Formats: sequence, C-alpha cells, structure tokens
Amino acid sequence: MSLRDAALQFVTAYDAVDLSHRYGSAVPDPNTSSGKAWVAKAPSAGIEDILYGPYAPFPKGRYLVVFRLKRIGAGEGTVATIDTCIGGGHPITSQRTLNSDQIPEGEYVSFGLLANHPGGMMETRIHWNGTVPIAVDDVRIWRVSGGE
Repeated sequence: MSLRDAALQFVTAYDAVDLSHRYGSAVPDPNTSSGKAWVAKAPSAGIEDILYGPYAPFPKGRYLVVFRLKRIGAGEGTVATIDTCIGGGHPITSQRTLNSDQIPEGEYVSFGLLANHPGGMMETRIHWNGTVPIAVDDVRIWRVSGGE
C-alpha cells in the first residue's frame, strides 16, 4: 500500500495519556501535545500493552495512523510493536516492529501505519518489550483517499 498521489484528511488525535493502559504512568513533558507523556521505563517481565484504544467507530476505508514516541534511556534491539486492529484485537489491520536504532534517545519520532479498516470500532496499540524505556505523545489518524 502506498501514499503516492493520495490525499490525507485529518480525522482525530488521541493524547497517549487519555487512551487505555496496562503498564506505565503519565509524566509531565513540555514537548508533547498535551504537556504529558505516557512513559514505560521500569523493567518488565515481558511484553506489556502500554497503550490501546480508542475503540471508536470509523467508517470503512484506508487510514494513516501515526504514533509519536521517543526513547528515554539506553537500550538495544526491539523496543515495541505498534499496530492497528478491530476493537478487541482481531484482526490486526497493520503492524510494525520498532527497533532502538530507529528511535533516537530524547527525540520524538513519528511512525506511520497504513491500514485498511473494514468499518466499526478501531483500536491502536503499542506493545512494549519491557526493556528499552519509551515515552509516547499521541496517536493521530488521517483518512486516505486516492493513491495506489
């Protein structure tokens, strides 16, 4: 799937602190859209869903979902997997694994996923690997029309 010759229409943004979480905490961060970031930094025994939701209804269509996050400490290897899915987790409509070399320490970076959403409740998720500390600013969603 490509964005070549596509048009993007902004739909909505969700601050990370306002979505659902199973791990982590909110901390002040003046470099975020809300002034707070959702942070996962303590070692964990395994993969944790540090962000999921919004379980909001979206019409059938193509969407660009952008996650904004930064590494906030040392670490190597896999940091997290980001994905989009139907509310409840299945099926997964797009997915990407993020490694430490893609995320500079102390600098927010945006990572996008193109998803064909079949309609109904949409969920976005960040599955954190539990070892490399990260902060999440927000998740932004655009509707994609045209293009390849």
